[in-house]
Amino acid sequence: MSGASYVGGVNPTWLTYGKMTSFTKPGPANTWVTMDENPRTINDGSIAISAAASSGATYLIDYPTGLHGGAGTMAFADGHIIVHKWQDPRTYTVTINGHGNTIQSSTHVFPDDADCFYLAPITSALR
Repeated sequence: MSGASYVGGVNPTWLTYGKMTSFTKPGPANTWVTMDENPRTINDGSIAISAAASSGATYLIDYPTGLHGGAGTMAFADGHIIVHKWQDPRTYTVTINGHGNTIQSSTHVFPDDADCFYLAPITSALR
């Protein structure tokens, strides 16, 4: 499921979606459940995206792909799929450390990334 899922139980702050009837906010047409992840950040079976974004405080956990001409695909809980053109290259450009095969940290701060503002409200909602 989307980055709003929480390993080990219920997230105290954000809604999680364990079954179709859970998609109450922001609703099934406005909640992504899967998207293309950048091949360089694939580390498990899901892509994690923050549901929190505010001015000066936007960040990525995993990176979406930009391999489709700077765009990536997302599937939503209601079944529709879109190809979304990313507005900020930082969204899909991965920084590699000295080992050449892993990202530098698990959270990447990109102040005022327009794509983080787009993704946050379609990732989850406050409880």
